[in-house]
Amino acid sequence: MKKVFSIIATSFCFMLLFFIVACNENEGGLNPPSNNYIRPSNVTLDESFVPTSNTLVAYFSKTNTTKSVAEKIQELTNANLFKIERKESYPTDYTTTTEVAKEEKEENERPELSVYLPDEVMAQYDTIFLGFPIWWHTAPMAVLSFLNYYDFNGKTIYTFCTSGGSAISESTADILSNAKGATVIEGRKFSSDSDQAIEAWINSLDLTEKSEAFSPAQDDRPGKENTNTLVVYFSMPETTDPNNMTTEEANSTVIIDGIVLGNTQYMAYVIQDTSGADIFRIIPEVPYPTDHRTLVDLASEEKAQNARPTIQDTIKNLSEYETIFIGYPNWWGDMPMILYTFFDIYDFSGKTIIPFNTHGGSGFSSTISTIRRIEPNANVREGLSISRNNIQEAEQQIVTWVTGLGISFVKPEQTAPSTPDNGDGEEAKHILIVYFSWSGNTSTVARSIERITGGDVVEIEAAIPYTGSYNDIAYGRAKEEADTNARPEVALTTYDKIDISKYDTVFVGFPIWWHTAPMIIGTFLEHYTWSAEMDIYPFFQGASNSTQSYYDNSMAFVRDSAKGATVHDGLYAAASNISALENYLRANGFMK
Repeated sequence: MKKVFSIIATSFCFMLLFFIVACNENEGGLNPPSNNYIRPSNVTLDESFVPTSNTLVAYFSKTNTTKSVAEKIQELTNANLFKIERKESYPTDYTTTTEVAKEEKEENERPELSVYLPDEVMAQYDTIFLGFPIWWHTAPMAVLSFLNYYDFNGKTIYTFCTSGGSAISESTADILSNAKGATVIEGRKFSSDSDQAIEAWINSLDLTEKSEAFSPAQDDRPGKENTNTLVVYFSMPETTDPNNMTTEEANSTVIIDGIVLGNTQYMAYVIQDTSGADIFRIIPEVPYPTDHRTLVDLASEEKAQNARPTIQDTIKNLSEYETIFIGYPNWWGDMPMILYTFFDIYDFSGKTIIPFNTHGGSGFSSTISTIRRIEPNANVREGLSISRNNIQEAEQQIVTWVTGLGISFVKPEQTAPSTPDNGDGEEAKHILIVYFSWSGNTSTVARSIERITGGDVVEIEAAIPYTGSYNDIAYGRAKEEADTNARPEVALTTYDKIDISKYDTVFVGFPIWWHTAPMIIGTFLEHYTWSAEMDIYPFFQGASNSTQSYYDNSMAFVRDSAKGATVHDGLYAAASNISALENYLRANGFMK
């Protein structure tokens, strides 16, 4: 569907501006159904709506960007289409709309919709695609109004979103809590010109018969329990006949129990055995030819056409994995196009991707750059490329590489260390994780600490939010505050969320601003009276290269602001450096 350029540009600018202003205001998952929610009566019902399918595409769209994605999904699924609209339209200008949307989110409101589908109509659908833009890190409250109105028991909801920067995962917790009885499957983020990606995603879904979540028993090689790691690979065997192989073919393949394995497949097995990961094979819907010449011609044609071959099976629970090894051969100096299909289907935001390749290094670095470009919110590591000749001789090299990555391949224990109740009825103390974040990096680290320690998380919000461009803040307000050693006011809602007497351990996170902690960290720490029994662990990140002076300045600032507390050495590492965080927590006794 072609759009007039000006409409696309306007839509994109709206999303981008919304992302810039909203990037650190509030967060997703904070808008469950209100205990005071009463289903509205005397609403306007669309009595003329006639269901002609068992699939519904319901969407909310302010700038028509989400609308265009919804219409493409309707076209591909032959579904019915329903637009979710607020009864009182949102303002036409951008700034006022963001203010209204922010207020609705903070108040957890459920605005009435202009029109609803009758209950008997909604009962006809067993599959619902639910689309929306990301506003203030979650779905607009009008979408939650739609979810609260109906009973979705037994229905499956596939989400999709549009956004200038936020990941769809930020909205999933709110969709789950508001969609009563539904099976919610997190979908993808798209733009108005994502037709190929949308089609690849729809083709990956089993819309005729609901399949179970991905089982780790792919290839009859089950993974170990409690893993947070997945090995994904695409591999073509050189031949299916082990008795009719040239010497070169024999050296570049592996035969186990009479079965010929492709070299990438063998490498995937070694990585799985070493890490204890689950494993998943990317299988095309239409098999590739085994004849080498025909395969080369087909691969060349796919690359020239920028094709997206359909994948046979999909991973329904990718969100459970934190580290994903992805293996592939080099075809025409690039990944096979079916790998592009794979990346189109899933959202890898916040995950660690480790590529591997059996082509001896040629072109491998360019494929890593490609993955970083198409998955900008993932931590894409350098990976390993080895020669396909005499592949079995490289087994120890693969094992050494995997074990040397410094990554924990198992899910950490979810319980936090805490002071037990000694029988006197006194409440046990717990861990508090507080953070100030502008770009979202510190928020990412805080959430990782929450996952590992089980602590409570509270964002430090400014009474006057830090809004505007990077230059506006960095060379304006932030610099002025640093130069004057100011103490900007913290929003009272931050303090309202914290009963400091409940905690004996506090993680304090922040970015580096002007070679030290933002001054608002001083405001927060000086708000409380600290004692030596209170342990504080700072964690922080900087946009420029780490320097000892930045670390020293930040630690001195925290220690001076939290006088009386036991302030431990902090962690100064990039948000993407998961191994550094795990090593820090392990060294301080927060994980084994």
